[in-house]
Amino acid sequence: ADLCAVFYLFPRYPLTLKLWFADEEIPGSGRILLDRSAGHYLAVEDAVTAGSLLLEKLIGKMQMVQLLKRLQQPGQLNGYRLL
Repeated sequence: ADLCAVFYLFPRYPLTLKLWFADEEIPGSGRILLDRSAGHYLAVEDAVTAGSLLLEKLIGKMQMVQLLKRLQQPGQLNGYRLL
């Protein structure tokens, strides 16, 4: 993975996130790994929802960082318009 991180949804509920960034040939992807004890705290459907929300939040942050980098380079907005 290009990026690995552990997030604690609850004190004893770690979500391990693994991200692979996109390149010219392969699209980006992500994987959430749960601790063995995860089933004691949340149902599988709830764990999937928590993982999806975490990925969406991180992807949104990454896109914002990319946009801010473009804003710092004159002429590099590539389709973005300042209002």
